[in-house]
Amino acid sequence: MAAAASEFASGGFAGTSLRQIARTAGVDPALVHHYFASKEDLFLASLAMPINPLEILRASLPDPAQVESFGTELLTIVVPLWDSPEVSPRLAAIVRSIIEDSGVSSMMEEFIRDRVFATILAGFGPRLDDRQRAGLFVRIHALVFGLLVDRYLARIPAIVALGPEEVAEVYGPMLDSAIAAVLGPQGRPESGR
Repeated sequence: MAAAASEFASGGFAGTSLRQIARTAGVDPALVHHYFASKEDLFLASLAMPINPLEILRASLPDPAQVESFGTELLTIVVPLWDSPEVSPRLAAIVRSIIEDSGVSSMMEEFIRDRVFATILAGFGPRLDDRQRAGLFVRIHALVFGLLVDRYLARIPAIVALGPEEVAEVYGPMLDSAIAAVLGPQGRPESGR
């Protein structure tokens, strides 16, 4: 799995072959084919994170009523996880594959929207309507995905050089503002937005 995660992280889904993964792992390609019927099966298996991000979010997210800092607090939780050596290569593989392969992109969008984003919004309770949920998804997804691409794929030196707390300090206010634009001051839904 380590060889698969490493190869997908460096080459993306489209640019990685089962033969290449077998070579990196030092095994016969037939062995890889024996356990995985397709590259997609191996990719999905390689995404197995050493942590369950949904459990961490459920246990760590602040009260969304504190909307003025909710985005900053969210980044304070997730960036150290993203930076960990156990997670970072898998995260890079996911992001690269989302960009390169529309099938993976659709699959991951569904997972992010229906599992991760639903977990993030759970604390807001029933007070959000569908329009607000959609607005929050677009805003949070755009900012967070941009951060992921810049920090872990494009590896923009100024962004990579930031420590996790600094990432939250720089990107958090933008995320807080994006959330407030949908929810209004103090987390109360704005009418007409």
